[in-house]
Amino acid sequence: MLRRLLFASALILVSTTAFTSEAKAQTATTGTVEFSGVVGGACTFSDPVAGILVPNTTGDALGSDSSNPEYSEGSEATIDINCTTGATLSIAEPVATGDPLTGATLSANATSSNLGLDFASDGSGAKNTIASGEQDTIRVNMSASNGANLDPGTYSYEVVITATP
Repeated sequence: MLRRLLFASALILVSTTAFTSEAKAQTATTGTVEFSGVVGGACTFSDPVAGILVPNTTGDALGSDSSNPEYSEGSEATIDINCTTGATLSIAEPVATGDPLTGATLSANATSSNLGLDFASDGSGAKNTIASGEQDTIRVNMSASNGANLDPGTYSYEVVITATP
């Protein structure tokens, strides 16, 4: 009986020691993740409508401003703008995408009656800023003139408007 008691005590001692080392707490490890983001101001342009260029009454220039009697059959291009932050607008000089008018003087201007915008490709104009939350339709007109009679052809141009926050 003493032998059994001694054997049981030894068994308890060995199993306690073995399980104790397995039950010890593990050292915790950690990992880190980072997040970042930028919320920038933005203006979006949408719904562009192409303008129509027509020759002036003397046949030596093209234009789109129908309020000018020289180009009464022309039509302005339009594009909508919506800004979530204030921005400065600029308009580039027209770039030929079809038959170029050789040696032409090119100009473009943009206006908006609701926001009072008025700016041109030569940097002139009364107002070229738009406030946060403003939106409107911008009307764009252009002209091209080389001082000589226009050759027959299909003349086409692009005008880029940029909004810089």
